[in-house]
Amino acid sequence: MFAPDTMLSQDAYTQYPSDVYFASYSLAFPLSKKWDFDFSTSGSLNDFDNTTDNRSTIKKVSALQRLVENITRVGNDGSSLNFRSSATGTLKIDSTGSEWVNDLFYNFSQNKSDQVFLTNNYFPVDSVFGGDGNNDNKRHHFHVQSDLKLKMKTFPLAKLAGRYKTFFSLYLKYAKLGLKKIRIKGIEEFNNPLQKNYARIFRDRNYLNYKKRNDKFFIKLNGIVLWIRLTDVFWIGDFDNYELLSKDFLRRIKKMAFWLGYNTISFNLNKTIPLPSIFDSFHANCEEPSCFYYFDKSLEGINMVVTAADFDTW
Repeated sequence: MFAPDTMLSQDAYTQYPSDVYFASYSLAFPLSKKWDFDFSTSGSLNDFDNTTDNRSTIKKVSALQRLVENITRVGNDGSSLNFRSSATGTLKIDSTGSEWVNDLFYNFSQNKSDQVFLTNNYFPVDSVFGGDGNNDNKRHHFHVQSDLKLKMKTFPLAKLAGRYKTFFSLYLKYAKLGLKKIRIKGIEEFNNPLQKNYARIFRDRNYLNYKKRNDKFFIKLNGIVLWIRLTDVFWIGDFDNYELLSKDFLRRIKKMAFWLGYNTISFNLNKTIPLPSIFDSFHANCEEPSCFYYFDKSLEGINMVVTAADFDTW
């Protein structure tokens, strides 16, 4: 607190010179077909030397009299260091994206400084006093982390049940009960929707009776009738409509296969016929050559539609 007739004036000058350095390095490579390794390290250094000069004067305004005058000098010389390093090993468990990630992380930081201050009093008493101090702060941080990410397929119930006839009979009862709301009966004829432009096998009542098995039945999903067969894979013999195929249909058929215990949905398609774009998300598993014997030579060269439902082994 100063009297109303006094005035404080200050003249300060500060410098903040510093040198900053940074370096980093990383290396990533596969250790094996399933293991990937990633190593990275980085470091930064800030070297500084700060100085401050502060001149202070207190005067009595009415008398233009100097009451106090001094100058304070402060020097701060120090550095700040940060170093970090990490090593990550990733195990690819399967093709669905399941993985096990192990991460080791180390970080070292150090902040240190040496401070010197000096005050010269010129008035009213000529005196000098000062001091110094230092600070050194170090920190080590070590972190270990392990993350397991599993993208679960469905439990392979159908494949396991197929190893034993008794269990598979029980499984078919479970499957038919689960599909009860969408199963349809009384199909007298079931043909491919491309029959108008391509030759095909005529699937009348006699053909369907010949193909009849306990593991085959018809279901209706999103307005589309499917002829399916449940073996170790979820077989789609054929569709009665290609125009209604959509992403929602595909989502529902995948969900159905999941709850039935299937990881695979299979169906046969001709490469030579136009197919809906919805099938672009599927990949060809294998190719099955089809051979025909022409009883009448005039039939040679006819484009023919053949799906899984047309094979005698289906």
